[in-house]
Amino acid sequence: MRRIRILGHRLRSLFFRSRREDELAREIDLHVNQLVKELMADGMREAEARTEARRQFGPAEVMKEECRDMRRVGLWDDLFRDIRFALRMFRKSPGFTLAAVITLALGIGANTAIFQLFDAVRLRTLPVPRPEELVMIRINGEGRMGNFRGRNSAVTNAIWEEFQRRQRSFAGVIAFGDTLLNLAPSGELRNVEGLWVSGSFFSVLGVRPQLGRLISTGDDHPGCGWPGVVISHAFWQREFGSDPNVLSRTLPIDGQSVPILGVTQPEFFGVELGRRFDVAMPICSAPSADLKNRMHFFLNLMARLKPEVPQRVARAELLTLSRGVFEATVPPYSPRDQARFTQLQFDLADGAAGQAGFRDGSEPLTFVLGMVSFVLLLACANLASMMLARATAREHEFAVRASLGASRWRIVRQVLVENLLLAFAGASAGAAAAPAVAGMLMRMLSTSREKYFLPLEFDMRLLAYTFFLGATATLLFGLAPSLRAGRMATRGASASREKFIFRRALLVVQVALCMVLLTAALLFSRSFHNLLSTELGFQPSGVLVVNTFFDSRHYAPESRLPAIEELHRRLSAIPGASLVARGYVIPISGSSWDRGARANLADQPRATNLTSVSDDYFRVMNTPLLTGRTFNSGDRPNTTPVAIVNQAFAKRFFDGKNPVGKMFWLDSVDEKDPPLQIVGLVANAKYDSIAEEFGPIAYFAASQERTPRLTVRYLIRSTASPDSLINPVKQVIAGFDPRLHIRFVVLQTQIEESVSGRRVLAALTSAFGLLGAMIALTGVFGVTAYIVARRYREFGVRLALGATSSGIVRLVLSELATVLLAGVLLGGTFALAAGRIASTLLYGVQPHDAPTFLLVIALLGVGGFTAGLIPALRASRVPPVEALRVE
Repeated sequence: MRRIRILGHRLRSLFFRSRREDELAREIDLHVNQLVKELMADGMREAEARTEARRQFGPAEVMKEECRDMRRVGLWDDLFRDIRFALRMFRKSPGFTLAAVITLALGIGANTAIFQLFDAVRLRTLPVPRPEELVMIRINGEGRMGNFRGRNSAVTNAIWEEFQRRQRSFAGVIAFGDTLLNLAPSGELRNVEGLWVSGSFFSVLGVRPQLGRLISTGDDHPGCGWPGVVISHAFWQREFGSDPNVLSRTLPIDGQSVPILGVTQPEFFGVELGRRFDVAMPICSAPSADLKNRMHFFLNLMARLKPEVPQRVARAELLTLSRGVFEATVPPYSPRDQARFTQLQFDLADGAAGQAGFRDGSEPLTFVLGMVSFVLLLACANLASMMLARATAREHEFAVRASLGASRWRIVRQVLVENLLLAFAGASAGAAAAPAVAGMLMRMLSTSREKYFLPLEFDMRLLAYTFFLGATATLLFGLAPSLRAGRMATRGASASREKFIFRRALLVVQVALCMVLLTAALLFSRSFHNLLSTELGFQPSGVLVVNTFFDSRHYAPESRLPAIEELHRRLSAIPGASLVARGYVIPISGSSWDRGARANLADQPRATNLTSVSDDYFRVMNTPLLTGRTFNSGDRPNTTPVAIVNQAFAKRFFDGKNPVGKMFWLDSVDEKDPPLQIVGLVANAKYDSIAEEFGPIAYFAASQERTPRLTVRYLIRSTASPDSLINPVKQVIAGFDPRLHIRFVVLQTQIEESVSGRRVLAALTSAFGLLGAMIALTGVFGVTAYIVARRYREFGVRLALGATSSGIVRLVLSELATVLLAGVLLGGTFALAAGRIASTLLYGVQPHDAPTFLLVIALLGVGGFTAGLIPALRASRVPPVEALRVE
């Protein structure tokens, strides 16, 4: 109880200081008055008694200080006084305060925003119980061929069922796969993110429902149809307005009304980093043909380890059961490829963060985090120069405080408190802006087809990081000015030129950091420009892609080709459609199709990209035909299979010789399948991405397909804007078959969106480079102006002794040139090291690119001399007599 009373007294002394001071004053007056009465009782007059009483009692202020010390809150009391004094000083110089806070807010805010992304991508785990027990099941080895549907698909349904039956080391195993679900009954697609899940998915992860129930093992069994779906919390809010009666409603999927079983909790977004599912369905609801097809890879595997089973034991078991699983699920490959398939092996990878496809592509984020740290260092160096100049301007104040008894530490502490307040204000402003900046970057990364999602909550980890940045910034920019203030208070300001050395060193650091930022900005900007201007092998502008989805229930295999060609004919008649063609795999669309090919049956097969196209495809895409012919009306299912190949194919399989008339074979189940005859050679074209090297491509005749695909992509070259064709195309398709689903893509937009990550990287580095240049040039101007102002007496003597104004200008600029040269040399070393680290992120430019370095040096030189010229001219125009009077 005694300690509680003491704590209560101290808290009252701290937070009710004025009341406690009044009580202390009244108590001292009471003691003095009592002593006065005693003296007056001994015969003294009142005035004499009061004077004697005060003499005997001692100095009242000293007594008050002793009483305050007994409360043990003096340190906090002094701190509050320092804070109030600092706030008054900031109010007296609002320009300096605003500049300092904005500088810190830019540096800390940029760092916090990038760290928020880095934290979400690289450091967070899935929002499920005990995520450290989760592992991803990977497959090592080459040997899988077929249809890979979805992102990072690894296994077929047959592999999943066999693996689940054989494993023993895991407390639970789950399978999942992503897909797009169309909720529109007809017409243009309205896709949402779907998730195939095994019956054990939610129970193994430990996810609980917000409403209703989740999918269980009883829902996932062969022939289940559509027992129901589970929707995410975000989808529930977006589509149903958080309707509490959503369990009584249905979703239109694949032409059926599917009941909603439940809603997941808000924090659960799925198991794929960077994505958020909308609708989860049992795997058994997938098309029966996909479930039975051993060449249809659309699932991924994850497991939860048993507490008593370490990873090494589980990995050993996986190696043991691998052969049995793959032998039991071998696809209908050729005997050679079946042997390769059975050699595949299971392996483990950490699964605490879930499926990390987005994380695997986050290397640029680590580099950007390093770059933005340079921005903060640059801001702190610039602010340190400002604080040093401000400390020098307060020499008289510090000297007066020292003469009144303030210790050196007391003055240092006052300046440190001011620095802490600036850092706190800057960190608060930066932290407030960070979520908006991080969200903007996520929107920049997302495209019309790829919507990325990351949980960007401002949690304790981010708060700790922001606090760390603020404390680090305080030390970086505040320690030297604080110590400088303490020295001035005890020794006075030094008049020697050595006092400028530290400021010049800070300027060298600023120039070096600025050079690193500008070099990175120019390298990534040139890389992005090279990427956009690279030769694609086709002309994407002016092309509209119409993805058309035929329903197998309405179009039997024998009736598909006539229907596809009839729709082709109708689309060709649209005004403004100059050319129309069909293609199965559209370049740089995220889809691919590859098989092993051989120019001789005795050769080893080599991977080749494939697609099927109609006869006008190369004219629509403006891909030159180099020799031979394109496809024509004579290429039908019952004629000799033909193909057109590109230059890379001819180089790989025929040593670059003319391949027209030659034959090649594709890997298949039956090695007696007829070969394909090459009838044409076209120029190289990109297939998967803009940044790839030209690879071999074989084009098949779409008109020769015995069972035409249900997904048909029409490419329409327009004489006007591709968007102007969308409504006419809708009308034509509605007149042909209103039940068809369609989706439109402007090919040029698709190409541009494929490099959205590199575009964001170029934009960020350019922004950081520009920001760094502004901060550095501001520092050059400020430091040069300060040094010139402090050397007015020296310049006055020089002018009085006959120096010319131009000589003074040359003197100032020559000293500035030395600083700039030192900064360029130091920055060039760092820039080369950073360039080597980022070399894999560049395209068409080397990290040690000489023109880039020369341009950066020229920019720094011109900017630095321009910033330093104004102070130099000012120094040269001061009258000698006036300069000599400067104290």
